[in-house]
Amino acid sequence: MADRVKPSTSPAGNSKVVPLRPTNEPAPGDALTDKEKAAEEARAKVRAALHFGGEILEVPPTRWLLTGVFPQQGLGAIYGAAGGGKSFVAVHLAFEAATGGQFFGEPFPRPLRVVYVAAERPADTRDRIEAQAKHRGIPVPDNLALLAPRRPLQIEEHFEHLRYALQEVAAERWGGAAPDLVIFDTFARMTLGREENAAKEMGPVIEAFGDLVTGCGAAFGLLVHHSGKDTTKGLRGSSALLGALDVVLHLSGKRDNLALVCEKINAGPEPLPAFFRIVSEAIPDPEDTGGDGVRALRNVGVCVAGTYREHAEGLEAEVLAVLRDFDGETTAKVITDNCDTKPHLRAVQKALKHLAEQRPPLVEQKGAGPRSRWRLTQPEQLEGLAG
Repeated sequence: MADRVKPSTSPAGNSKVVPLRPTNEPAPGDALTDKEKAAEEARAKVRAALHFGGEILEVPPTRWLLTGVFPQQGLGAIYGAAGGGKSFVAVHLAFEAATGGQFFGEPFPRPLRVVYVAAERPADTRDRIEAQAKHRGIPVPDNLALLAPRRPLQIEEHFEHLRYALQEVAAERWGGAAPDLVIFDTFARMTLGREENAAKEMGPVIEAFGDLVTGCGAAFGLLVHHSGKDTTKGLRGSSALLGALDVVLHLSGKRDNLALVCEKINAGPEPLPAFFRIVSEAIPDPEDTGGDGVRALRNVGVCVAGTYREHAEGLEAEVLAVLRDFDGETTAKVITDNCDTKPHLRAVQKALKHLAEQRPPLVEQKGAGPRSRWRLTQPEQLEGLAG
């Protein structure tokens, strides 16, 4: 091609000197190949994604589904020991979200559209939903949906069906609006045949769950998962799962005193723990009428919100008991003098501060300095507290 002649350094060289073009730059009129077009498009995307100085603030900020707990879009997990109450807490969360209630002491901004994917024992989930509604004295909200598959929703075979259910069927029922929160119960049941400890196998699995919630628009997906044999090592399986999650919640304790602790949150500081307990609720048995036309009842567990007071131990429990007995305001010095264990004043002040930080707070401070006074904010919740 004549226009790519190398410039000559000889006096008798070319009369028209044209500098060399970079080898990756096509000559005018040259048609780009598909590969070159793809490369150019990729470079254009990178250039468009670069933000300098104040332009950085034009990037959309984190938006919250539940302030300080769940981002508007992403993946999280709630995990704990087998039989530890994870699914009960997940159903409780589904109701709180669907009714515009609260979780971790934070109110939902509005009633959310929630899909509960019961990949494990859907009949039990159905019963727990009925028991929750009966316990609350409300009908099951229309913006709460249960997906109860007859077979496990494994990645390879059924995720396209799940995608259709989430992105088309649910949206059609809700007037074109997609789900806000999708709960997958359990992660293990939906990944049968995959090696949880292998990062190569977990990578595509995590990508599949991410694509599901991303396809819903702005949705948050919560995986119900198990802890490993060594409960001190967190989530069961490959660290690739932990690294990919935006939020990780750990449930521990006994069923009458459960603590849910946020172990990881990418978008903000970790919220204070939330507390729950599982109580019994009688629901009608659909099959057993008792022979006299009266439908028999059967007991189903229901997760309800607990309080930090029920979880408090040691000095904090003793401080609460002293405040309850005073039935009013008093100083940290007086509280210290009335504790049976005779703690140091600074330890009592630290306990009072921690109790005041709970959501909702159990105590509040009036004034400042050594003469400040403390009072209970929820004295009715301390009935029956040992002290």
